[in-house]
Amino acid sequence: MRTPTIAAAALAGLVLGAGAATAEEEVLAIRARRILPVSGPPVEDGVVLVRGGKIEAVGKVAVPPLARVIDAGDGWVCPGFVEAHAQTGLDRGNEQVPVVPFVSALDALDPSHPGIEDALRDGVTTMLVIPGNATQVGGQGVLVRPRGRTVEEMLLRRGAALKLSLDPVRGTTRAGQVATLRKAFREAVEWRDQRERKRAEAAATPGGAPPGDDPKRQGLLDLLEGRIPAIVYAPLALDCRNAFSLADDLSFRARFVLGDDCWRAADLLRARQDAAGKDEVLFALDPSLEALDRDEDRDEERVREVAGILHRAGVRFALTTDDGSGPSRHPWYQAAVAVRQGVPRDEALRAITIHAARFAGCADRVGTLEPGKDANLLLLTGDPLSAGTWVERVLLEGEVAYDRKEDRKLRRLLEGEPPAPGAPAEGGR
Repeated sequence: MRTPTIAAAALAGLVLGAGAATAEEEVLAIRARRILPVSGPPVEDGVVLVRGGKIEAVGKVAVPPLARVIDAGDGWVCPGFVEAHAQTGLDRGNEQVPVVPFVSALDALDPSHPGIEDALRDGVTTMLVIPGNATQVGGQGVLVRPRGRTVEEMLLRRGAALKLSLDPVRGTTRAGQVATLRKAFREAVEWRDQRERKRAEAAATPGGAPPGDDPKRQGLLDLLEGRIPAIVYAPLALDCRNAFSLADDLSFRARFVLGDDCWRAADLLRARQDAAGKDEVLFALDPSLEALDRDEDRDEERVREVAGILHRAGVRFALTTDDGSGPSRHPWYQAAVAVRQGVPRDEALRAITIHAARFAGCADRVGTLEPGKDANLLLLTGDPLSAGTWVERVLLEGEVAYDRKEDRKLRRLLEGEPPAPGAPAEGGR
């Protein structure tokens, strides 16, 4: 009497297993008038095929018979924007204590922060959230997606980078700032060497108890031992040489966030880039893309267009945005400013996609539309760098995470739609 039951159970298991496999293998096809892969030339009237949250093919490819189709009509498709250096969603951008390598942005990230919602609305699909610049060793950044009810749902990678700053904190000088950083690393190395000696002694002593790790120093040791890179803030041109020397002397991997004075060090930046390799993106520009250069002798002022100057010098860079309410909070706007300064459009788009992804250390997953990468896509009404273009939909790993037609906050702003009865007031910028 048991045999039919066992056979039925086995058959049910096969059916359920086949159903699960089918769900995992579901293919999504996005049709659009123009596709910008970033990794190659634009594709007219093309298709992006997605399977299991990953891009399978891009181009003039056939749509499988059972594929789910999203037709963007006359719209454009491009990779999701990447925020290479952000404080979005943090309740406080900087620590009050200047040397805090053990602090993580993960502990201060608020998934309900209105800036997270705005980032997704603006087409950002990946963010390196890291403590700000007014510190010395500011703590560890995290790589996140701008979606999720909890930090765990948002998280892509913890310990993505350690923040260092050469901008002097209150009460110190630039020389003092560098000296403090070197002292922090020296003390971490001395502690590590002492710990290893004590562990060796404990191993040679019957019943000896080896000392444990010190979480307060582990972030610096992770950097020195190559497990994480540093992101170094260098606000002035003269800080660039000090930043490079610090990284070289201590032999840690580093990328650099540059202030608007960096145009003066264009040749030095180019030399550093050439030494690193052709695909490396070592630099991200802070949101201010114009610098006021004053000639005291002539009593004249001149505006220096930072992105244009660095591009003409052959320096690759990522663009970053401002957390404020102005236009510079939009990645497309920063790229459009770069175009106005003479940066080619395709290079400006790279500065908010693949260059930003390389800077943030996630180019293996995002930044271009290539087979094997996460299906983080933007469906746009037109050119991504045009002020008249809207983000229609945002896909995160093949799932629709934002749809403009369902954006009630946007409708209230544009059309005056009243909030739903009993709905709480929404924050915003």
